[in-house]
Amino acid sequence: MRPFIATLLAFAVSPLLSSPAAAALVTYNPYYGSTTYRPAAVVWGDSLTRAAYGTYRLAGFRGEINGRSGRSVEALLTLVRERVRATSFPAKTVVIALGSNGGAGTFERWEYIAADRWMKAHGATKIVFVTPYRDGTWWDTAKVAQRAGWMRQIAAARTGTCVADWAAEAAAHPEYLTDGLHYNATPGKQEYVKLIMARVNGSCD
Repeated sequence: MRPFIATLLAFAVSPLLSSPAAAALVTYNPYYGSTTYRPAAVVWGDSLTRAAYGTYRLAGFRGEINGRSGRSVEALLTLVRERVRATSFPAKTVVIALGSNGGAGTFERWEYIAADRWMKAHGATKIVFVTPYRDGTWWDTAKVAQRAGWMRQIAAARTGTCVADWAAEAAAHPEYLTDGLHYNATPGKQEYVKLIMARVNGSCD
């Protein structure tokens, strides 16, 4: 395990990424770097988040949608560090939809907990974990399922944290998927966003 104290120190002393790199991290927020824009919510995710941009907007989501294809779960604490140190933080609701990619054998449960704690310490009042899913045709399925389990455990133990359980939904409805991981256009994408928006608009209690 990477030492927790070392990571906390990294939050305190690590410099911001340069402007081009920071801009690359934010896929759908034209106001990045603004000293006045305060998004009510932010979504951090991978290709599932990126592909759902229009569906999020149609569902009434008016915050920042930050999705990148292939984004590793190991990017999570970097995203948190950047947001904590940026003038546009805080978003009151933060959706974490990372866990399907990367981090095999290195990403650990405490990193989800650290993200939850740091965002709440800097103004977030609701954290929504979106459980990742891969069916048995994909590599490292057990690791992805483990991360989904971690999210459920953390949400059960922490006030203001909840789960949009996409893993359970996708497992129960394989017709939502094209390849055991990515949702189809209809109805998978709509169901994915609907599940998350129920948490964004509802309560974590």
